[in-house]
Amino acid sequence: MHPQAIMLILRAHPSITELIILDNANANQYCTLLTQPVASRLSAIHFEAPSSPTGYGLYVKMLNARRVRAPEPALKAATLLVLSMEQVPDHTSLYEFQTLRTDGLELSLLAGVRATLQADRWLCKRLWI
Repeated sequence: MHPQAIMLILRAHPSITELIILDNANANQYCTLLTQPVASRLSAIHFEAPSSPTGYGLYVKMLNARRVRAPEPALKAATLLVLSMEQVPDHTSLYEFQTLRTDGLELSLLAGVRATLQADRWLCKRLWI
């Protein structure tokens, strides 16, 4: 779904409290748009990691904006899925994530098989054993 469409949906349905975005090709656009004030009462945002480590700055900025400028309740939880080695955050981003955790955000960073399994759950894929 196009990032602008997500913003229209959030504005039209302010009761949405949780958002899952598995589209790393448009991650920077989503982060930029979600930095803007929206009437939505998002308390949880779950993202696939940006396609390159340079996108983490926008992700941190978006999380901070959703926590500070959002209407109550502010953002309480976030999950970041790292599905490939090209998406691994740098040390600066990891430090910023830890700062967010210290400030009270329930931030989960899942990588590898755990990230893939979580994405499959969100997409309602049948898990064959």
